[in-house]
Amino acid sequence: MKLALDGSGGFAGDMFTAALIDAGADYNTISSGMVKAGEKIGNIKIDLNKTEDGSTQLIISLEAEKNHVDAEEIKELLNESFEELNIGNIYREFGRRVLDILIDAENEAHTMQVFEKLMHHHGHTHNGAVLHEAQDIMIDIIGAVSGMELLGISPSASLIEPVRTGQGEIEFSHGILDVPAPATRIILDKFKINWEKGPIDTELCTPTGASLLAALIDKKSSPGIEKLKILGKGSSRGTKILPIPPLKIYLV
Repeated sequence: MKLALDGSGGFAGDMFTAALIDAGADYNTISSGMVKAGEKIGNIKIDLNKTEDGSTQLIISLEAEKNHVDAEEIKELLNESFEELNIGNIYREFGRRVLDILIDAENEAHTMQVFEKLMHHHGHTHNGAVLHEAQDIMIDIIGAVSGMELLGISPSASLIEPVRTGQGEIEFSHGILDVPAPATRIILDKFKINWEKGPIDTELCTPTGASLLAALIDKKSSPGIEKLKILGKGSSRGTKILPIPPLKIYLV
């Protein structure tokens, strides 16, 4: 089995995991793995919720011990988690690819921002890969790989509707930035993922979500939903219940 994704409701790590749970992956197995991974970087609490439209929602509270996490440290902790949870090799490879994509994009975005600051303020550069708003990348990867492995899904997907990114502005550690965030835009454009701004003023596709999409999407095929043999489906909401469609995934 593979996946088909309808990203018109946005895409984020917690949403993808919630959709896999909605499609039948065992919540207790997934959440215990996510908690084990999360405890390596701080305090974590996960709750499951059913929304009024029947979608699944994960409420994840993570208090990281550090605001900024070194990328090499996250790589080591992710590999530790894979080993402890006995994650299969194809899913480990997928998870490492997601993390590498995010690290590269965060570095590129950070370099751009530092350059802009230098032009205006003659500040100093920061060397070394650091994940700023993405401390939860490890938890999201563990949720995604666990869910796909439990459902027997190959980590590959087609995109049947463009990913909506939201619009407007969001507050980051580096200040106020346009939506989609720089790292998100870098990933979506670099991997030629079909995306559109809007439809509301908030962030709908996160850098972590974009990294998952980049590692998942098979560019060779994007058939319409009517051409797919659907074996299962799931829908999910992010942290906020917004007046847009949920994320929809199809097992095909």
